[in-house]
Amino acid sequence: NNNVWASDWRAKTNGGSGSDGSGLNLYPNKYTRYDIGGNGYETGNNKTIYDPDTQQVLTIYEDNDDWTTRVSACDVMSSTGFKTSQEVKNDNPDSYTRLCIDYDTVTNRAVIMYRCNSVVYARTLTWNSSNNNFDLGTEVTIYDGTCGSFAVKCVDAGVVALMYKYHDVDDFACKIGTLNTSNGNISLGAESQLSEDNNNGSGG
Repeated sequence: NNNVWASDWRAKTNGGSGSDGSGLNLYPNKYTRYDIGGNGYETGNNKTIYDPDTQQVLTIYEDNDDWTTRVSACDVMSSTGFKTSQEVKNDNPDSYTRLCIDYDTVTNRAVIMYRCNSVVYARTLTWNSSNNNFDLGTEVTIYDGTCGSFAVKCVDAGVVALMYKYHDVDDFACKIGTLNTSNGNISLGAESQLSEDNNNGSGG
């Protein structure tokens, strides 16, 4: 879909609500919807989070035009609006992969998870206002193998839970990641199993 909406952030803008669309106009004639596709990107899967430190909407998504995983930012409190998209992974993302993003308010960094060629990766990102781009932490491998669902959850303590489901069994596993406050790199703990209960393969 060339005009996919990543999200609708009218409730977070000046002078508007989530229903009347009278807030700040981030994209011409689109009220305050965050329109990635309208900026020339043919987008596939996407996931969005709000960054309270820079007051921006951060999105991870697949660019179906050149088959890369990308991130972008959109300023919801000024007329600056959409920021230039930035490449995360120059590789063909797995079809219909579950892209994930969450935000840690202690280190002021977002954490993303994505999958390429049956390998699940994670890394941090933070917005650099001096060059209007993201500073990316070192990419780490979370799970090397065919994987079903996965998710990242920040607990606002400088650590994140990186969860994933094995493809051939119904159990979830988890690794705890500690975020480096200086360079944003993730130090991974040992793998732990979340549950031995059968989830019927539906994930979560």
